[in-house]
Amino acid sequence: MIGKPKKLKSFTLVEVLVSLFLFVIITGILTQIYISTVRSERIAYVLLRDENIIRNELEVLARDIRMGKSFNLNGTGDGLDYKTYYDNTWHRISYVFDSEHNTITKSVSDDPEYISNDYTIIIPENIKINTLKFYVNKVDNGQPSITITLTISSQAYNKEYTTSLQTTITPRMLDL
Repeated sequence: MIGKPKKLKSFTLVEVLVSLFLFVIITGILTQIYISTVRSERIAYVLLRDENIIRNELEVLARDIRMGKSFNLNGTGDGLDYKTYYDNTWHRISYVFDSEHNTITKSVSDDPEYISNDYTIIIPENIKINTLKFYVNKVDNGQPSITITLTISSQAYNKEYTTSLQTTITPRMLDL
């Protein structure tokens, strides 16, 4: 017996084109998600790195302030000098915001009565300091506390990201 010939099952050209189109669209969407994730990760890394650098520098400054006394602000509040004790002797330390180069500078003098003019930059060039302010809070001849506020800018993918930090330190040395 001769029967009907079996029909071969296959995809039509339209079905193949539709499936190829869907594959390209889904691949494009997944690629964009991947690129966006990698970019976000890199931005987060830059911000975290810069914030850690600033926090480390603030910790050094806080350690000096904890052992300091005789705190003096400059006229605009973007500089602080004080006496601090380390290496078995008193030193005069001065921190100043350098608005021309958007960084923080520090000088150390071995003479506690003299502010050295030999300032060094303590922040890497890739971190831009927008503002730095010191506030000395002293109530009724009590122990002072020093509040430091600062705003930094970090660059990632030609976009600027701003981070604000604030800390308050109380010296261990009585400054009465």
